[in-house]
Amino acid sequence: MSWTPFLPDPRYGRELRGITPSAGDRESIVLAFVCLAYVATTAGFGDPPRAVAWAGLGAVLLGAVAGRGVWAGWALVAVGLALGIAGRPFAVANHHFVLTWSSLALALALSAPAEERVELVRHNARWLIVAIMGFATVHKLISPEFMSGSYLTFGIVAGSFGEPLLRFCGDCAGIVEENRHAIAAFRNAVPDSAAVLPLRSPIPDLTAVVRGFGVSILIVEAALFGLFLFAPRSRAAHFLVLAFAAGLGIIRQELVFISVVVALGYLSCPHSRRWLKRAYLVAAVVFTGLAVY
Repeated sequence: MSWTPFLPDPRYGRELRGITPSAGDRESIVLAFVCLAYVATTAGFGDPPRAVAWAGLGAVLLGAVAGRGVWAGWALVAVGLALGIAGRPFAVANHHFVLTWSSLALALALSAPAEERVELVRHNARWLIVAIMGFATVHKLISPEFMSGSYLTFGIVAGSFGEPLLRFCGDCAGIVEENRHAIAAFRNAVPDSAAVLPLRSPIPDLTAVVRGFGVSILIVEAALFGLFLFAPRSRAAHFLVLAFAAGLGIIRQELVFISVVVALGYLSCPHSRRWLKRAYLVAAVVFTGLAVY
């Protein structure tokens, strides 16, 4: 039997024995709650797009409870999120785009014939992770700011990277707060091309930390790209997603983005990996709850 990795693999049909077609509808609720958290907590989303997204999410949740197809609800969510992008294309967060594509991918998968839905949901979620991690890796490699370390250096001294850890590091939190006040004053001052903003490092040997930090990020994201491209059903692939989520939660609290990645990992995870599915659910609840909090 011929097979291309860009299509669902028919050899794994045995994994779906005992799994009802509505399982894909039910499992999509995990991403629906992430969408709810994002739409509810994001300022400047725009009332018309928000209303469309709310209507779509309501249709998804009601449809999943009633055991009916929810693809139309996901299509409506995708439309609402797309309208939000159209209203302010240069201001929306990266996870807004990921949620839009994820909603569209679910709408397409769940509109397929009943016997194909579960595998198509897993297939589409897997390729979304490949796209996210592949783009993230390539973008960092071609970014002079990232490769030179200046992006991470500024992020650390300004407190946008590693803030949860710096809180427990003696005087580090105080230094970061001083830097933030200095940055705010610099931005509010009269523009001067010759002005220099001196900032203090909150940690010793910052250059070595940034170098190790940058290499680690590239290795993990490239590994996720490779694992989901070539071994999407492996334990290693899904364990690394959970480790990535935990690490990013400590390093930089992009809680909605983490929740989206965890939800996609859950949707792409084979049903035979039951403990991983449960771990994904716990992680999704924790990070989505933190995003709302």
